Amino acid sequence: MGPRFLIEPISRIVMVDALMTSIECVAYGNPPPVYRMYRTTVYDNQTHVTSSLDTRYTLSNGKLQIDKPTESKDSGTYQCVAENQFGTVYSVPVSISFGTLGEFANVIRAPVVAKEHDSANIECLPPSFKPAVVYQWRKAMVDFVRPDLNPHLFISSNGKLYFSEVNLSDEGEYLCIVKLTSGNGAIMDSLQPPSRTSLPIRLRVNYADPKVWGPEISNDFINVFPNVPMRGQTILLECLAYGALPLTYSWRREGLPLPSKIYYTDHKRILHIPNAELEDGGNYVCHVARTSVAFTEKAFSLQIQCKSFEKPQSIPKYTHLDKSLPNFMSFRQMGEKMTKPYFVFPLRDQHVDIGSQLTWRCEARAVPPANYLWFKNGQVITVKQGEIEINQNVMIIKGLDQAKHNGMYQCAAENVHGTTFSSAQLRVLGFAPNFRKRPLDENQIGALGGNVTIMCVPEAAPFPTFSWSKDGIPLNLQSGDTTSRVRKLLNGNLFITNLNMADSGTYTCTAENMYGSNSSTGRLTVTASSAISVGPVNEQVLVNMTGFLRCQGTTPGIIDYVYAWNFNGERINFHMHKHYRL
Repeated sequence: MGPRFLIEPISRIVMVDALMTSIECVAYGNPPPVYRMYRTTVYDNQTHVTSSLDTRYTLSNGKLQIDKPTESKDSGTYQCVAENQFGTVYSVPVSISFGTLGEFANVIRAPVVAKEHDSANIECLPPSFKPAVVYQWRKAMVDFVRPDLNPHLFISSNGKLYFSEVNLSDEGEYLCIVKLTSGNGAIMDSLQPPSRTSLPIRLRVNYADPKVWGPEISNDFINVFPNVPMRGQTILLECLAYGALPLTYSWRREGLPLPSKIYYTDHKRILHIPNAELEDGGNYVCHVARTSVAFTEKAFSLQIQCKSFEKPQSIPKYTHLDKSLPNFMSFRQMGEKMTKPYFVFPLRDQHVDIGSQLTWRCEARAVPPANYLWFKNGQVITVKQGEIEINQNVMIIKGLDQAKHNGMYQCAAENVHGTTFSSAQLRVLGFAPNFRKRPLDENQIGALGGNVTIMCVPEAAPFPTFSWSKDGIPLNLQSGDTTSRVRKLLNGNLFITNLNMADSGTYTCTAENMYGSNSSTGRLTVTASSAISVGPVNEQVLVNMTGFLRCQGTTPGIIDYVYAWNFNGERINFHMHKHYRL
C-alpha cells in the first residue's frame, strides 16, 4: 500500500530565544514509508533538509527537530515527503516563522475625559508585534477588568476598552496588557508567550446629572474576529451599544435560523460560531433593547472563506531545485490573511483492470475557484496524446498498464490563496480468474416452475469471458440473451426460468481471460414448489377481542420454510407491531 498522510505538518511560531522547534508529519503505508523534508527560503532557494546540511537538524520518522533555531537560517516554507516502493506523496506546505513583540511607548498619554452617564472608550495602542496578540486590561495595577461582573464594561478583540455608561467609580488609571499569540492556527512553541504592559492611562470622569438614554450601537460594531473569517475557525461577532443600563442583547440571521452550534458570552454581546462552515455566513442582526420601546439594531454581512494560513516572508515564486517537487505555489507578504481550497470530493484509491480506461476526478471548494494540477509520485503529470487527458479536476488514463501507471497520485487544488492536496493509490491489476473467495454454491435448490440464478463471481483482471456446462456438456449460451429459458447474463451468471426436473444436475462455470482460465462447480436440485394447503378465511371479530387467521403450507421435506403475512399488501412486522402474533 502506498503512503498516505495521517498527520499533516502544522506551521510553527518560534520565539527568538527558543532552544528548539520541530515540524512533524506522520504517514502510513505498507511497507512503512521513509521521509524527506524540504525548505524554501525567502530567496526562493529550495533545500533538502538533512543533518549533513546542518548538525542542528535531526529528521526521525517524519519529525524534523531544529536545535537553536534562528530566523536567518530556519524561517521559510517546509514540505514533508513520504515514500515507499509503491509511490511518493507530498504534504501541505507549512511555515516556520519567528514571533516578536515590541515595547509600549514610554510616554504618558493624555487622560481620557468623559462625562458621567456618557459613553467612553480607551485605546490600547499596542507595540509592534508578529504575528498577533490578545488583550487584557487592569485598573490601578491591581484589579483585572471584569466585564462579566460589570456589564457596562467591554473588552473588544480590537483591543479597546469600552464603557457603555461611565460611572464616577470608573475613574482611575487603566493599563493595557498584550500577549503574543499565533492568531491563525499555527502552534506557538512557547508555553509562556511574551507579554507587555502599557503605562497607566487615566480615565477622568466629570460629574453630570443622571439621564436615561440609548441604546445606540457604537460605530465600531458589529465587529468580526478574526478580521477575515475562515472555514474551520471559531468566529466571534461582537456587538456593543451605548446607553443607560440595563441593556438586553439578542441575535438573529436574516432569512435563516441561527446555526444550532452557536453560543454566547459576555452578556450575549459576543456570538461565537465554532468550527465555522461556509453555509454559516449570512446577514447577522444584533438587537439591543433597554425597554420594550427603546431599542436599536444593526446588521452585518458575514462571509466565510476557506481555511487560512499565513506565510512567513514575501516569496516571489515557489520553485524547487528538485524537479520532482511541485513548483506552482506562490505566497504573499507576512501578516496577510490567506485562504486555500478544501476538497469536497477527494481522490479515492483505484483498483482497475489492465488495458482498461480510468476517469479520475477530484473537486475542491474555493473562492476564487481553484485551478488543478495532477502528480504521480511527485512528478507533474502532463497530457499525452492517446494516453492521458487532463481537464482541470478530471484526468483520463487510457490503456492502463502496470509498469507505466501504478503509483501514488495527487490532485492539487490551487488558487491565489494557497494549495491543498488529495492523495490516492492506483493499482493496475492483471491476473487469471480464481474462485478462492466466491466458488459456486455446492448445493442450490430451485422450485419446480420457478426461477433460479446460479452466481459465477470469480476474481479476475481484466474481466473474463464465461462459459457454462451441465453434467460436463457445454451449454453454448450467448451472453445477453433475453428470450431463452436458459440464459447467460452479461455478468456471467446463469439464469434459468420455468424450472423443470430435467434442470437438476451439476453445473460448471469457466472463466477465462488473457492470463488463464479457471472453473467452479455446483449442483442444482429442482424440487416441488411450496403450496398453501390451508389458507385464511374471512372472520368477524369484536373490537378489542382477539382474532385468529390460519395458514398451513406444504413444502418438500428438504426445504426449510417460514411464514410471512401481509395486511392490505404491506408486509407485517411482528417486532414493531406487538398486537400481531405469529
